[in-house]
Amino acid sequence: MAVDGFTFFKSFYLGLKNLDDHTYREVMDAICEHAFTDNEADLEGVARALYEVMIPNVDSSINKREAGRKGGKSVNADVLESKTESAYKQNEKCLQAKPKVLTSNKDKDKDKDKEEDKDKNKEENKEENKEPEKGETGRSARFTPPTVEEVRDYCLERNNGIDAEQFVDFYSSKGWVVGKNKMKDWKACVRTWERRDRASPKKDFDSNEYLLGIINGGDVYDSTGSG
Repeated sequence: MAVDGFTFFKSFYLGLKNLDDHTYREVMDAICEHAFTDNEADLEGVARALYEVMIPNVDSSINKREAGRKGGKSVNADVLESKTESAYKQNEKCLQAKPKVLTSNKDKDKDKDKEEDKDKNKEENKEENKEPEKGETGRSARFTPPTVEEVRDYCLERNNGIDAEQFVDFYSSKGWVVGKNKMKDWKACVRTWERRDRASPKKDFDSNEYLLGIINGGDVYDSTGSG
């Protein structure tokens, strides 16, 4: 039965305010269409769930409104109210819960990259806390940035294929900082790059991507090109 008005409950507002704009409009339009034109909307997902929760209360308010005009409750209003009274309390909690926002694959990939960057930083920091290898300078000594030749010699010794100039340029641009801490053992960082190269597929070095990473303040340059 189409009417000219219905009660909009506070719980509706609490549930709808957390929706994205598109879903918000879908649910509001569907409720108004149901009340004012008797048309049923074809909704899916979160929009359908909220619609199904709200409609019994909308119908109840409409029946009460119409019954009031006639001087008392209608039979239909009594039946509908008895069916929805217990469900209303449960639905109110559901409406107040923030709907889960669906993310695109692109957003998921970005989140995955951020998590991988965090893991890389943790790995480097963990390596930094290890005792130096035999023959290396102790942690209590003041850190001295290595030369390209020193890094190259160490990489040749380990036969890891790391570009010494790239390594030195990267950490020089960051002030020889790992994460938020000053570097204490550059050889540990070389070994971290070495393990990462072994674990990731090789990719040609992209100088533009490398420079962009420095400009954006990335904590660790990924020599595989994975970000």
